[in-house]
Amino acid sequence: SFGVAVYPTEAARIDDLIKLADGAMYQAKRQRPPAASALGSQRLLAGDRAARIVGELVPLLAHGGSLDDKLGLVAHHLSVGAGYDAVNFDVFDEGTANVRDENVTLGTNVFLDAPKEDLDRWRQEQRTVFNHPVADILERTQRPVIMDDLVHDERLTAGQRDLLSAVGIQSGIAVPLLWQGELIGIMSVGSKAGAAFGPRDAQFLMEVAVHVSAIIRMERLVAHLQMATARLAGARDDTVIMLAASGEAHDETTGTHLQRVRLLTDALAREMGYSVGDAERLSVAAVLHDVGK
Repeated sequence: SFGVAVYPTEAARIDDLIKLADGAMYQAKRQRPPAASALGSQRLLAGDRAARIVGELVPLLAHGGSLDDKLGLVAHHLSVGAGYDAVNFDVFDEGTANVRDENVTLGTNVFLDAPKEDLDRWRQEQRTVFNHPVADILERTQRPVIMDDLVHDERLTAGQRDLLSAVGIQSGIAVPLLWQGELIGIMSVGSKAGAAFGPRDAQFLMEVAVHVSAIIRMERLVAHLQMATARLAGARDDTVIMLAASGEAHDETTGTHLQRVRLLTDALAREMGYSVGDAERLSVAAVLHDVGK
C-alpha cells in the first residue's frame, strides 16, 4: 500500500504532508479484502504507534477554543493518524438521566470526506435520533460495539443506514464516552472496508475515549463556573440598585431615575472609549451617586 499527499493544496508544512501521506497509506491498507484489512488494522494500532497517537491527542484536547473545535481536531487527527475513513462524536445533554430520552444529542462533530449536504443530513439525523439501540447497549455494557456491515445492521436507523451507504462507509465501531459510569456521549469510527475493526481498535479507541470524556467534563465544569459567576454578578448589581433606591426612597421616580443614570453612564463610558466590562462597572457605580442621603 502507498499513500499520496499534495503540496500545497492539502498541507503547507512538510511534517503535516508526511502525516497525511502516512494516513492515506493506512487508509489504502484498510481497504484491502476483509481478512487482509483486519491484519492491517492489527499492525496499524500495535504498540508504540497507538501510544504515540494517544499521546498526540492530549495537547489537542488542551487546545484553546470551544468543545466543538477540540473534538474537530481530535476527529481529524484520528482520521489522518490512524487511517480511519470517518470519525463522529455525539455529546449528550447534561442532566439527561437516560440516553434513550428524546433529543439528547447536544452536538455532533463528524470528520468525513463527503459532500457538505451529506454531512449536514447526518448531523440532523443524529440530533433527532432517540431510543437508539446502540446507545442502549453502550449504556448497559459500557464496552465498544463493533459493526461489520453497517448498511444492513438493524441496530441503526433507516436514515443512518441510507446515509452511510451513500458515502461508502461499510463497517464501524461505536465507543462509549463515560464519566464516573455515566454515558455522556458516543465516539463512532467508520471504514470503507467491510469488517475492518477488531479488538485492537476497540482497545485503542477506549483509551482515546478516556481523554475525550475528561475534556467534555472539564468543558461542562467551566460552563457551570461561568454561569455561577454571571449569577453572582447579577445579584451584586441588584444589591447595589436596592441600596441606591433606599437612599432615594422619598422620590417616587427613584426606580426609573436610577435606571436612566445607569444607561446614560454606560453609553457615555463607551463613547469615551472604555471597554464593555469597564463601562458596565462604571454604570453600576453611578447609581450610588446619591447614596449619601
